Amino acid sequence: MTRAKDIANIISDANFGGTLDVTGETTLATHLNMGDGDKIKLGASADLQIYHDGTHSFISDEGTGNLIIKGSNELLLATTAGQDILKGTTGGDVKIYHNNAEKLATASTGVTVTGNVVINGGVVKGERGTASAPPFTFSDDLDTGMFNISNAHLGFAVGGSERARIHSNGVVSASAGVALGVGTANTASNVLDDYEEGTWTPTLSGATSGTRVISSGFKAVYTKVGNLVTAHMVAGIGGLTGSASGGARLGGLPFNYNGSNNEIMGKVHVTEVNLPAGIIDCTLLSATSGTSNVCFFVNMFDDANHGELGLSAFDENSSLRIVVTYHAV
Repeated sequence: MTRAKDIANIISDANFGGTLDVTGETTLATHLNMGDGDKIKLGASADLQIYHDGTHSFISDEGTGNLIIKGSNELLLATTAGQDILKGTTGGDVKIYHNNAEKLATASTGVTVTGNVVINGGVVKGERGTASAPPFTFSDDLDTGMFNISNAHLGFAVGGSERARIHSNGVVSASAGVALGVGTANTASNVLDDYEEGTWTPTLSGATSGTRVISSGFKAVYTKVGNLVTAHMVAGIGGLTGSASGGARLGGLPFNYNGSNNEIMGKVHVTEVNLPAGIIDCTLLSATSGTSNVCFFVNMFDDANHGELGLSAFDENSSLRIVVTYHAV
């Protein structure tokens, strides 16, 4: 005979005022309805609790271990309206969404961000990977400004075009120049747009015919700041090719000038040259009006008289020390 204490068959509502202890499994055919503040407690010390307090719902890990949520395929955090918030795939990526639109996804090589990245704090230095890693770019869709980093340089761009670059050797370059002493970008008179140092190869010839050799071992250097060129030369004069005829012409200046005839270009120190007696100075003047890189020599007798120095005045015992300053085209 089956006893009542072994099997309880309740076919209508029942109220229990005390504690119901159940040994074995409990199977519910429909739902487990609990009121606000009532908790499902799991663990010997109620370590995991699930409940609703009337306003919010909680899954609360009250124990000393970790809260671990597992899924055999995808782990999805979504709203009841069907909008994805976070999705993780076993052996694959993890995606984060904004308003159901994917914004960040992990990959085996790093992360992919869809949209803008706004950094309000500092940037922490991290490893980029191998030396062959591709460059990466930060951009702002509002004004298409950006900067990009590669193994060779750090470049800054505005309006979709690179405007400045820091090179791997520490040199900084700006494609349109640097405005000095002003707060605006387009003050042309304050923009330094070029600086250059180098060497040049001088020539010495006659206005009509003849060429004097510039001896080996000469030193000819220049400095260009903006469009202002200063060229230096120290050289000895070698043999004559052809017949010396006409005024001496110094050519080979590193940049063309654009000026009027007889503009003063610089000063000359000459030795062992057949200069007329009483010479007190020798000056270089522009040889032509317009674009050229040639100038000629003028010797000064006194304040009122001067004459052009001919190529015949130079011989193999001559030497020149020249400083030329002019504005390049």
